[in-house]
Amino acid sequence: LDAFVDDVQKLARVTGEVFGSFPFAEYTFVWSFDSRMHWGLEHANSTLVGVGPLCLVDPEARFSALRVAAHELVHAWNVCRLKPAALVNVDLVAGGFPGELWVAEGFTRYYEFLLTARAGFCSAERFFANVVNYHRGTTSRPGYERTTLLDSSQATFLNHHRYPNAANTMIDYYDAGMLVAFDVDAYLRCRQGTLDTGFRALYTQFGASASGYTHDDVCSVFAELGAEALIRAEVETAGALSTVERLRELGFTCDVTAVPTLGVVLDGERIVHVLEGSGAEAAGLHCDDRIVAHDGLAFSATGLAWLIAHRTTLELTVRRGDRQHVRTVSLGTRREIGRLVFEGGAEHEARLTAWLGSCPAVGAEISLRPYDNFHGTERAV
Repeated sequence: LDAFVDDVQKLARVTGEVFGSFPFAEYTFVWSFDSRMHWGLEHANSTLVGVGPLCLVDPEARFSALRVAAHELVHAWNVCRLKPAALVNVDLVAGGFPGELWVAEGFTRYYEFLLTARAGFCSAERFFANVVNYHRGTTSRPGYERTTLLDSSQATFLNHHRYPNAANTMIDYYDAGMLVAFDVDAYLRCRQGTLDTGFRALYTQFGASASGYTHDDVCSVFAELGAEALIRAEVETAGALSTVERLRELGFTCDVTAVPTLGVVLDGERIVHVLEGSGAEAAGLHCDDRIVAHDGLAFSATGLAWLIAHRTTLELTVRRGDRQHVRTVSLGTRREIGRLVFEGGAEHEARLTAWLGSCPAVGAEISLRPYDNFHGTERAV
């Protein structure tokens, strides 16, 4: 427990360095180590965090807990004080519709990875693997090509994750906002400036504002660093993330390849979303169908993944309510980052080390297995 507390204190120090000071005289972490609790809730001078007891003994559970600690602590600046205008005086009857949740939550999610890297709890390899997997998860949804991040943010209190097949028409402002933060940071670091500088300036200008900040205010602050056009393109236009370009500029070989896809998003055996235009949709699969078997074998995520990689059609047995149905699905393809190799020179190595505190070895292929999301990970298969 003492070692865990020391780790949280180290995170607090590197967080304070981003903004130059703390906005409170003291801050309290209230931890629940009950295995039933998995949540975090920010307050101006404290946070409530629910994690299981394994975080005291298991490295993966500990990393998850430390990311949540970093996320909620950043909220002491970003959201608790630096507020979108629509959240300053919320209309509890008509609702509030902030277009800036990509900053309020997306930037905060980015900093949970950046701060754990700087504190020595997340390797550079794991950091970039998560960037790739958040990009895969976001761009695999048809909603990525249809809905802007600004619109997704504004609509969240009406429909965020609250209707069948939402992947076809919306994107997650946490995940896409994290990618915007990464893209802006990488863009600036390859030129002049950092996201830290812009974020600190935004907080300095609007952190104590009685009226909060707007999307245009964010763009205006980052215009001083030369990143306004990039932000407007990625936030105001659907399907406009520049993550692949940014990774290549940082010294990575970033191969984008075609991969086979069934066209669904799963939660275990349950189909959460059926993607529009996919083989799954053409075969008549529905949201909330449960896959009982694939090609005659009982469902398993590993077995289904193998079949998708090695077949062109699948026979799926699904349970819908009290009935079972057999459907033959023709697999399609989608494009995603398939391989990431760091091949940068001395300048690239110095840039990454100054940014993250470490750097992948030159020539190293980055394992793309890590995909860390406290809310759970969703990606099309």
